[in-house]
Amino acid sequence: MKVYHRTTEANAAGIVATEFRDGEGRYMLDIDEPLRGVFVSDRPLDINEGTNGETLLSLEIPDQLFSEHEIVEEGKPYREAIIPAVALNMHRTLTIEEE
Repeated sequence: MKVYHRTTEANAAGIVATEFRDGEGRYMLDIDEPLRGVFVSDRPLDINEGTNGETLLSLEIPDQLFSEHEIVEEGKPYREAIIPAVALNMHRTLTIEEE
């Protein structure tokens, strides 16, 4: 499955050169404790959906990996997941998407 991760140009360069690193946040979710991992979605998101940055990365991951870490919220027209960086780094075929 193809997933997307939006970030800054500087962070994208670091990810492409080395690897993803876990972030920590609430990711616009109504939760008490922050989540740790890398936010990805099944379609490109922008600031209106809570993502930030001018660079969009995409990569192919197994459907099961996404499903294991999926955050399900009623009414969203897209799917999202918080996946540990170590798991994403096993699938290193990254593409910088043109928008």
